[in-house]
Amino acid sequence: MTIAYCSCNNEKNKTNTELNNSDVLNKETDVDDDGSFFIKNAARNGITEVELGKLAQQQTQNDKIKAFSKMMVTDHTQINNELKKLASQKKILLFTMPRPPAINHNEQYVGEMKKLSGAEFDHYYIKVMVEMHQQDIEAFKRASRNRDPDVNKFASKKLSLLKAHLDSAKVIYASINKENLYR
Repeated sequence: MTIAYCSCNNEKNKTNTELNNSDVLNKETDVDDDGSFFIKNAARNGITEVELGKLAQQQTQNDKIKAFSKMMVTDHTQINNELKKLASQKKILLFTMPRPPAINHNEQYVGEMKKLSGAEFDHYYIKVMVEMHQQDIEAFKRASRNRDPDVNKFASKKLSLLKAHLDSAKVIYASINKENLYR
């Protein structure tokens, strides 16, 4: 994920407020700041992927995207539920309210997709899914080396599923681009 929303996974791009909140929230937990940031960011991205999947199910006429978006809703809902459980065990407070678009780039993509339809929607949705999953995989790889064994185990366990999502999204993206060449 090389678009702007992906850069929020980068530690140096945290706002001072995020860093301060992270420090305060982590006083009661043994999870380091990297682990806490991973859990919060993975939850935020997972919620976005579910929301975009639901939107795609309503917007698309493409059977491949319908099936893919259904998989996104199912799989990422399960991942999100597991993340909530892990956050609770580690005493990490997850943000439940949407954050301002200037901070949460994911909200900008949801808003943009709501304006699109047809082939334009399909192309943008699957492109974002490819990019989000590329970034997710990098974040989960880093988290799989976290010093907290529970964060490490969770991230390691989900990597193969995220890679499968990425592979599926790439195949659909290639087929959509190929279809558009022949129109």
